[in-house]
Amino acid sequence: MKALILKDLFNIKKQGKFIFGVVLIYGLIGMFLDVNFLGPFLIILCLILPINTFSFDKYSKWDNYALTLPVTRAQMVISKYLLGLSLAVFAILINSLFYLISYLIPGSQPIQIEVHLIFCYSILFASLICFSILFPFVFKLGIEKSRIVLFVIFLIPSISITLFPELFDLIEDKFGFLMQYSFVFIILVSLVMLISIFTLSICISIGILNKKDF
Repeated sequence: MKALILKDLFNIKKQGKFIFGVVLIYGLIGMFLDVNFLGPFLIILCLILPINTFSFDKYSKWDNYALTLPVTRAQMVISKYLLGLSLAVFAILINSLFYLISYLIPGSQPIQIEVHLIFCYSILFASLICFSILFPFVFKLGIEKSRIVLFVIFLIPSISITLFPELFDLIEDKFGFLMQYSFVFIILVSLVMLISIFTLSICISIGILNKKDF
């Protein structure tokens, strides 16, 4: 399992300088405008990088080779999810680093730990939900066709915000009652939901790969 994750990390490392440069640019922009500006970009980056590892696997015919190794198909699937989880945690650390640095700038507002922790959890939640939706399609349809699904994941929220701005008011009316509960309770409930969806997605992906012929 560890070797599978390291294999993907070495592939990602090939793009290291480009990734570092882009994250640095977005981070600096966020420091002087709004530190939360970096969050959505990190979510997108967390999705793109694991998807790129699927592309590397396809063009190197890794899956065919992996089946000759003492590695189960379940381990191949789980390693991708653990990679995504690791990248999401790394994204939170990067966001936290720029967050702390931004408040060293003269005139900046005091650090709001609770707000930042909620924002970090939002990055984790959004990233893992996107993984859970996308990965089964990748294992089922292949990387090329699944890029359409990735596009739709970002397109639907964008269109919804643009064409239906009143949607937020509707959501607030329907689910506003949740605000009477503490943030801790809401986070715990969402965490249980997140773990359930993430685990279900892993099981679905394992089932798909077990039935797949290479």
